[in-house]
Amino acid sequence: MDDVKEAMDLDLDEELSKYTTPQDQLSEPIQEDKGSQDQRDEKEQDGKEEVKLVSDEPFDRFEALPRPVAIFLHGVNDMSTEQVVAYCNHPEGLKVEWIDDSACNLVMKTTSEAKELAESLLVDKDEINQLNHKTLLKTKPFRDEHDEIVDTLSLRIATDEDVKRRGASERSRYYRIYGTDRTKLRKETIQSRKEMIDRMSKNGGDGRSVFDRLDQEEEEVTEEEKNEEIVDQPLPLDLSCLANYYQD
Repeated sequence: MDDVKEAMDLDLDEELSKYTTPQDQLSEPIQEDKGSQDQRDEKEQDGKEEVKLVSDEPFDRFEALPRPVAIFLHGVNDMSTEQVVAYCNHPEGLKVEWIDDSACNLVMKTTSEAKELAESLLVDKDEINQLNHKTLLKTKPFRDEHDEIVDTLSLRIATDEDVKRRGASERSRYYRIYGTDRTKLRKETIQSRKEMIDRMSKNGGDGRSVFDRLDQEEEEVTEEEKNEEIVDQPLPLDLSCLANYYQD
């Protein structure tokens, strides 16, 4: 009887061994295929969008871009276009682009011509190596026909942001002093107008007379604003459409 029981136990152990893992194999770590892991990493990387920061870019997208053929000249508050050209010694091909009362662009045909112009205006010629679109360099003073000396001039390379803003002519202090007809004024007249404009500005105005401001306000009234003042009227009712409706 015992022999039969022992034989049955052996048969049962043999049958169970088909469906179980030996103990020595369970202690060994599972070796993962390195190639398959690399492939999964590549797929995960491809699924992620590449994030780029502004600091990673080779240049600042928000920084003004230089115009190598143009020189930005600052401090020309009381200078006319003719005086600016004379200050530059009448170079051939020069074009003056006004930005506002205090600044203009001196545009040449080539980069080398613009650099030569800048060098001719600098107080220190050696500073031409420091010429860029960020730093202003001091230039020679200018003497006008009234022997007034302008010693606040400086320059740098112009940028794409050095442009005239809308309404600059209406805000121009130069036009209020010298006018737009280029009539030569006496030194006393110029000084008197400057004092009047400065006095009006200190009192909270913008340097224009009351009549000039009223004229400007009338010009700024748009067609849309004029239409808003018109009271809406009801549209006439077309009864013919109702008659046709009931006839049908």
